[in-house]
Amino acid sequence: MNTIHFWETFVLLIGLHFSAGPANILMATSVTRQGIKGTLPVFLGLWVPIIIYTLLTGFVLKEFIKEFILYINLVSILGAVYIIYLSYKLFTSPIEGDKATKNENHFTFKDGFILNALNGKLFVSLALVFSVGLTTESSSTGVIIIIATFIVLGLLANASWGVGGKLLSTVAGNHHQQKLNIIYSLLLLGVGLWILFDVLMIII
Repeated sequence: MNTIHFWETFVLLIGLHFSAGPANILMATSVTRQGIKGTLPVFLGLWVPIIIYTLLTGFVLKEFIKEFILYINLVSILGAVYIIYLSYKLFTSPIEGDKATKNENHFTFKDGFILNALNGKLFVSLALVFSVGLTTESSSTGVIIIIATFIVLGLLANASWGVGGKLLSTVAGNHHQQKLNIIYSLLLLGVGLWILFDVLMIII
């Protein structure tokens, strides 16, 4: 992996990781509603499938992604539907009420895990990243460098969106929390519909 390929991959990852994807929006929403400590299970849920998919793609599947594109698109549809469900869950969640009701509407490890486990676009993005960063002469060291860069930038992106969500919540105050919920809910809905439309256009 030469210097040019590394920086091409780095710039590509910046765009992929820091954009308003479902994981980043979920992080911002969760930190806003549940605080940093309450968001840790969501964060872990998001990253278990990311690490598994990154290792699989880097060392095993990067050459076969195109052969499984139909199945990846079907998984993406399920992921889009789940994002839309999370949007609904957030939109209908109360700001005030008894503790049990609040806990029922909190995002959990399961929400983060399912969101990224059904994120077919994650596989496609990983295939794109490895195709840009590696050549036929690249060694396993190049694969490790890309995996490490992918993970580090992903962690920074999630953290940035989480901190941004917390700052926005602090500035807005409790009396504007419902408005923030609606904004985040619409963002998730928009991302879910965009993924669904994008995949259906490919299949059709």
